[in-house]
Amino acid sequence: MGKIADQFRGRSIAIIANKPPMTPVKRDDLSVLERSVGGLTAALEPLIRELDGKWFCTTPQSKREENSLLDDLPYKVFRLELLASEISCYYEGYSNKQLWPLFHYFPSMCVFDEQDWAVYRSVNEKMADLILQNVKDGDFIWVHDYHFLLLPCILRKKNPNLKIGFFLHIPFPNQELFRLLANREELLLGLLGADLIGFHTTSYANHFKDCIRKLFPKIQQNPDSNTLTFHGRKAHIKEFPISVDFEQFNQTAATEKVQKKCNELRIAYGSELIGLSVDRVDYSKGHVERLLAIEQFFDTYPEYIKKITFIQISVPTRTNIKTYQELKKELDETTGRIEGKFSSNGWSPVHYIYRTLPFEELVAYYLLSDIALVVPLRDGMNLVAKEYIASRIHNNGVLILSEFAGAAEELTNALLVNPYQKDLVAKAIKKALDMHLEEKTSRMRSLREQVKTHDVHQWVDNYFTSFLDAIDT
Repeated sequence: MGKIADQFRGRSIAIIANKPPMTPVKRDDLSVLERSVGGLTAALEPLIRELDGKWFCTTPQSKREENSLLDDLPYKVFRLELLASEISCYYEGYSNKQLWPLFHYFPSMCVFDEQDWAVYRSVNEKMADLILQNVKDGDFIWVHDYHFLLLPCILRKKNPNLKIGFFLHIPFPNQELFRLLANREELLLGLLGADLIGFHTTSYANHFKDCIRKLFPKIQQNPDSNTLTFHGRKAHIKEFPISVDFEQFNQTAATEKVQKKCNELRIAYGSELIGLSVDRVDYSKGHVERLLAIEQFFDTYPEYIKKITFIQISVPTRTNIKTYQELKKELDETTGRIEGKFSSNGWSPVHYIYRTLPFEELVAYYLLSDIALVVPLRDGMNLVAKEYIASRIHNNGVLILSEFAGAAEELTNALLVNPYQKDLVAKAIKKALDMHLEEKTSRMRSLREQVKTHDVHQWVDNYFTSFLDAIDT
């Protein structure tokens, strides 16, 4: 990180994201700031502090007082305060009822609304104005994720001297799906305002270039250098697989507190074997499909009844959107039905936890579990898979991973499965449980080396190195 900081001397860095770097929460009737562990903020904070950086985000106007705590951070946080009606259209509407389902290959879940689009564009414009009031020529603007697809182009038009990077944290769909969007051209042009456009995987980057080729055939593409020439300037396209803070999970898993918690959990569950899944409650994660695969597993291999318990940690999200409310109901009903079918004498096939766990408790669950069942129907990367690997300090455990998660392109020593085929997922569970210790150890050591050498800090370094190359060409 020091080398990157040296190259940015004299410039400032601005991070643009939908959410603030920390979230105000109540602890014993006191409001405190809580950071998501192992995330982007932890990786970027050292650089932001060293370069007098800034963080731009949106916050609800109705929570102005509690969000004022962000003013106490050692770097400046600029908040674009949004009305409830703006959040409804920009965030809950266009971002999460159009872009999110379409980019995750669920076009039938999309709700197309012209008002949502108008407000989405308006919020991007307002964010651009806030940024331009607080940065100077030569500063590096790093825009994050699907909430701000229009922002790079808006900034470029208003100040051509800015250095702009963009990174998409979700999949980018193929051109057949992307073309379903009414405002597809404007979204692509929005991204082309950046000097460097980053994706998790080569596949996503190729999908983006295919969309440009289809919708803007006159834009010159150079496949050798992964650049697009647009309005006399180059936009660089590259993949940067995001990761986790390996040492944070590795060291936490080795602490006496977490080891003790792990032992307490094993006694409490009373099962010889433990399977684990951790997800936000979202239709892209395949919760119900996973439960049906677990049911198939017990139907096919009844000898494992009373021997293994599958723990599902479901993190609440977007609870005021009807689609997510319906999914939660279906998840509850399916879990209850499977419980009723197989439970006996105090043993449960599935244990369902619906809350966000404290970091150390989450690591204890990773350490506890003999297998991790990470089988989203579609996922940009999936950091749970990497968190599990980083926590397996004894080099054991088996990761079962969906081939439709971005992480599957890196974590090839996992057992890769098609999450839509419940019989194949059931067979993969059986294979993982029957696997010899030598093979488990060999696979996990390889996976841990991959995550250790490609952690989130390396991800940041790789992006900034490529950015500096992009603006120098």
